[in-house]
Amino acid sequence: MLTNDFYAKYNAAAEAEMERSDRFSKKVMLAKAKEARLEGEMLSDFSAFLQYAEETPSVKAYLYLRYYVAYQSGEKFTGATYEKLPTLSIAEEKFPGFCEVAIGIAAVDVFREYLRDKKIAEYIDDQSYYNKIVSFMKQNKIAHNTYGLKEYGGTRHNYAIGLILRIGRLVYEKKSFYDIIEVYKKGNTFIRVALPGYKYTEEGYIGENGAGEAPLYEVKDNVLYCRIYGDDGRLCPDVFRLPLSEYDLFLKHGDPVFGIHIPAEGKLSEDAVDESLALAKKISAIEEALPRKFMCTSWLLDPQLRLILPPESNIIKFQKRFRPISTWINGFSLYKHIFEVAPCPIEALVPKNSFQKAILDSLKSGRPMRHGHGFLDIKGEK
Repeated sequence: MLTNDFYAKYNAAAEAEMERSDRFSKKVMLAKAKEARLEGEMLSDFSAFLQYAEETPSVKAYLYLRYYVAYQSGEKFTGATYEKLPTLSIAEEKFPGFCEVAIGIAAVDVFREYLRDKKIAEYIDDQSYYNKIVSFMKQNKIAHNTYGLKEYGGTRHNYAIGLILRIGRLVYEKKSFYDIIEVYKKGNTFIRVALPGYKYTEEGYIGENGAGEAPLYEVKDNVLYCRIYGDDGRLCPDVFRLPLSEYDLFLKHGDPVFGIHIPAEGKLSEDAVDESLALAKKISAIEEALPRKFMCTSWLLDPQLRLILPPESNIIKFQKRFRPISTWINGFSLYKHIFEVAPCPIEALVPKNSFQKAILDSLKSGRPMRHGHGFLDIKGEK
């Protein structure tokens, strides 16, 4: 974590900003909280924190200082480095995570400036930023019994600076292609080659705790001898011979991509996904620095869901766009995304619908949930 010494050089500038700005006044903050549609206990807790900040000069000064460092100092923070900024212990003890809520709500101005600067404000509603803060607050209430952002501060920051964008039904994050596979293309055929950095079990899954064997990956006479993923998302047992002169390297580790996330709210209909992808492609064309290819990592891409859900389900239709591979065991989505409860023994989970029941039955049969990874290019090829 960065030390408080890091803040010291910005104290004077932040104090000057506090003198001329009402950014963190209770009146301004509550007006933005109304825009963000905070309500009920969430709003009353935030209002109580704002009153505390009004009455505690060190807390008010801290809000201006952290905001200044993150968004006005010229320092460049990604979510991971932003989370290393020191917190204020007296505020965290009384209102855990609420300094981050206040800074996050104030940073809607940063997000709006990004949209205007990139000339994409007409395509993305700033309410999408607020909605994510509210979603994170709800998730923290489940996990930590507080609406304060004890978690997700770094992710929230990435939304503010435009590294993550909500575009219609889907969310897009600027990131690099993963180091599990590389993808080769010949015409409309895509070959997913396993890289040797991971070990695989005999069943074709990435081994847990280093179990398994590394896949063959060797080039001889311009031919790549390797192992590839099959249609079921698992690594095929046989060695594959790939003539490099006949295939183009379509995606490799480190290539810039748009990582797709799927918010919980709303149906994952084909039309909604098509509209989101089309708009994402349009925005990519406007902002030249944005990636032209998509990838997705999600429990929704776990190929094993095909054993549970019918082919006509929205989840399976979404999967087919990406030709996913099955990777690590996923130990948290059962609680966070499917049941929306804190982790507990699976015997304590009570299904409320047929999908939850099917997931539980699958787990109890010895089939763990896994992360699925898939890719899609800007032209819609997969």
